[in-house]
Amino acid sequence: MKQNIKIYLITCLLCCVMFSCDNQPKNQLSKDIEIQLGDEENRRFSDDYYDFEIIPLETKKECMLSDCQRVIVTDAGIYVSDSENNIYLFNHDGSFKCRIGAIGHANNEYVDVFDLSTTINGDTVAVLSDLKTLKMYNSEGKFIGPQSLVFDVSDDEMFGWDNILFTPNGMMMNNYHRVYDKLLYLLEPNSSSIIKFIDVDKGVIRSSPDRSFVPLQYDNNLVCYYDQLSSSFYILNLNDYNDIKSYALKSDNILTEEKARKIDLMSDDYDCVDSYVFADSMIVGGMRYKGYSSEFRFDLRDNSMKLFSYEDFGAHFVDYHKGYYYKVLHPDFLADIMKVDINDQSTPYYKIDQYKMLHKALEPYKDKISEKDNYYLLKVKMKK
Repeated sequence: MKQNIKIYLITCLLCCVMFSCDNQPKNQLSKDIEIQLGDEENRRFSDDYYDFEIIPLETKKECMLSDCQRVIVTDAGIYVSDSENNIYLFNHDGSFKCRIGAIGHANNEYVDVFDLSTTINGDTVAVLSDLKTLKMYNSEGKFIGPQSLVFDVSDDEMFGWDNILFTPNGMMMNNYHRVYDKLLYLLEPNSSSIIKFIDVDKGVIRSSPDRSFVPLQYDNNLVCYYDQLSSSFYILNLNDYNDIKSYALKSDNILTEEKARKIDLMSDDYDCVDSYVFADSMIVGGMRYKGYSSEFRFDLRDNSMKLFSYEDFGAHFVDYHKGYYYKVLHPDFLADIMKVDINDQSTPYYKIDQYKMLHKALEPYKDKISEKDNYYLLKVKMKK
């Protein structure tokens, strides 16, 4: 009898170990593709814009933004954070709805906003407050509770996380600073189980990307992560954890991890992506390229990369929602646009249809735009 119990316990232990191992991805990329950067296109990125709409964020004392650090568009409304750690929720027409939480040291407050993420429908907001703790709020701004992000991820001290992302499979975190031996970590819901993805060499990197940069993004059961240190996009399939594709950008002067360890990451000396939006098998954004600001459009369906010259309302989008891309516009820029006679053939805008569409979208605000206004959002569709 004792022998049978002993065999049973050993069998259970082996099953647990096997299950634990099977639950972890193999950390072998299913595809590892190099994308060579070439010459810029002989046309504007905005040539593919259509269906313009302007959203003025309400100008009132309770919701004035010092700048726009993060913008997340959801069914519940438009979440905006600024560099002073304020988080506001606006309705889709730009009217102010509520403030999310408050800055402070109480349990229901956040000390800082290192990052934030929302559920897909926007009913819950997670604020990465101290790199190791999430503060959770609902879409009315009320505190739900804290969530610890302290796990046994390595043999070393738990340093914290760089970014967070709500997904249907749980909370995704990334390890930009190379304090752990994996690049991405997924905390499954209602569980302390953590799944690790993509091997990296440990060795702390001190420099940090700008907080407005959003490296972790989700669309249609895919997670996209852009690792600035390796200049690579990683696409992770949440339906199959072993389906991980890597797209490494290549140029004569591309930023690499070896170079990043020797320089200030925000230096203009190297080619590097500094903003992007991932949606509908497309990655669009802005980057430093050959010493200048450029824009790009990367189609994952055929792995084609197109580069464009920088323009004032080009590819530096902040989010995508239900077919529309969103971009932040400063009231000064819009006021200057409205001063231009778009039908004057001597102006540089005369032959550009997209500026005419923007001008038309601004007509309702023609006599209202002021440099003292809150920020505006441009909402556009883009041809495939």
